[in-house]
Amino acid sequence: MAGEQRNIPNAMPATSAGAPDAQRDRLPAALVEKAFAAERRLGGFRIAVVICNTVLYFAFVARRPDTLRNLALIVIVLSFAYGLYVLIAEPYRRFPIFKASYFVSTADAVATMAWIHATGGVHSPFFLLLYLLPVGAAFRHGFGEAIVASVLFAAGYTGLLAARGELLANLSEVVPRLVYTFLAAGIGLLIAREIVEQAVGRLELAARARAEDARLRLAAIVDSSGDAIVSLAPDGALESWNARASEVFGWTFDEVHGKPAEILLAPEQWALVADILARVRRGEIVEQVETVGVRKDGRAVSLALVASPIRDAGGGTSGIALIARDVTERKELETRLLVSERMASVGTMAAGVAHEISSPLAYLRANLDAVADRLRELGPSLSRERIDGLTDPLGKARDGADRVGKVVGDLRMFSGLDDDRNRPVDLRRLLDSIVDLAWNEISSRARLVKEYGDVPPVHANESRLAQVLLNLVVNAAQSIPEGQAERNEIRIMTRTGAGGRVAIEIRDTGRGIAQEDRARIFDPFSSNNPAGPGMGLSVCHSIVTLLGGKIEVDSELGRGSVFRVLLPTAPQARS
Repeated sequence: MAGEQRNIPNAMPATSAGAPDAQRDRLPAALVEKAFAAERRLGGFRIAVVICNTVLYFAFVARRPDTLRNLALIVIVLSFAYGLYVLIAEPYRRFPIFKASYFVSTADAVATMAWIHATGGVHSPFFLLLYLLPVGAAFRHGFGEAIVASVLFAAGYTGLLAARGELLANLSEVVPRLVYTFLAAGIGLLIAREIVEQAVGRLELAARARAEDARLRLAAIVDSSGDAIVSLAPDGALESWNARASEVFGWTFDEVHGKPAEILLAPEQWALVADILARVRRGEIVEQVETVGVRKDGRAVSLALVASPIRDAGGGTSGIALIARDVTERKELETRLLVSERMASVGTMAAGVAHEISSPLAYLRANLDAVADRLRELGPSLSRERIDGLTDPLGKARDGADRVGKVVGDLRMFSGLDDDRNRPVDLRRLLDSIVDLAWNEISSRARLVKEYGDVPPVHANESRLAQVLLNLVVNAAQSIPEGQAERNEIRIMTRTGAGGRVAIEIRDTGRGIAQEDRARIFDPFSSNNPAGPGMGLSVCHSIVTLLGGKIEVDSELGRGSVFRVLLPTAPQARS
């Protein structure tokens, strides 16, 4: 952009045939091109003058006795050839333009003097060409050079007439011609100055228009950027930002103009902001600092910041530029990946624990059954009281082993996270397993009520659906304080919903969710549960969506919550 705003008199041409001349003569590129265009027009005018003079010569002057016919023909031929050469070859493009202009002015002067000499000297009707010479010099040279050239033209004409012996006898004619020569030079200078000023003015306007167009284009690029771009004063006050910044932070610019940059970040990040601003004021560029911003509605947004100084013309820091990229989605994906990896690790561990328990548990069950059978065989030889005293503990031990076996089965079901296939899932059996796994959380907090309707199997991945429902049940339990189980309730319901979907509802009488928090309950890191990292419901929402279902929430602060999972039925059930 600096190239668009540069000073025109000092600008250097980048391309074009005249670029080397412009660099040697320190002329603006556009003015050099205009000078070349003027020389082309003068070359055409020179050819036209030669043709007119030739016609007039042969029509009115050639038969006069005071003419030098051979010299006139030589001048005509050379002038015409020279005019064509300048017009076609443009030699001024291959030489420094000032030197070329001196050469052209000298050549024109020599040709004019030779022509006047060949056509009658003081009596030549072509003395009017004297007035064109200083006009051309005025266009090619500056004021001083044009005056010197006019003096030389006048001296050359005077010397020519003196050499011919015509000066003294014709002073009354020669002096006015010399005066008019200088008047022509003055008029030419005035006209040239006006033309040059107009040309420079047009160039300046064009340069300003290009600079303004470049500025508007840059502003459009900044405003269309996918990153939030913020301009700060040196003290950290907000001066400007683009449209994306309003989307990222939720404020309009008028609401934050002049306020400190800290308003955009979480309070725990203010010390980091102060450090970044201090480093930028010292001239440093701070790249890729990850931090946490705050939207107008209070929601957190993960940001990757780049901060750099805004330089003024003197090289000082006149402001601070911040580029903030919203990386919330990337962070969410990273966290979900970590959660998935952790769940996979938990599943692997659960599968290993279940495997390790299964074999000893089988031995335990078999031995308990063997002892019970042996007691029944010894029944006639022992008293009834003695038998009952032995079989009752054995029965309880067998029930405990069965309970452990059921938990092991539930763990196996829960550990199948690496199996991504969807298949028909029996909700009644799955929910019973979930309740067994979460019973320690539920029993001390609320009564459990099951209302299982007559619903068909759903089409889902059993282990991932188990993860969702376990999370919702545990959240429901943790929303209720411990020690008041008789006053609170967790109700698990299944029913057929609208559109043939199966609805699973988990209701609780816990603390509920405030209305302003419900809109972002499924956002990453948004949690009302101090025991959790705020990713559970976000992961649940993603899993249910991938299963082709939908998750809804109804809640009232202080009255409890209802989480509703809607899932498609299995294809066999639909048929």
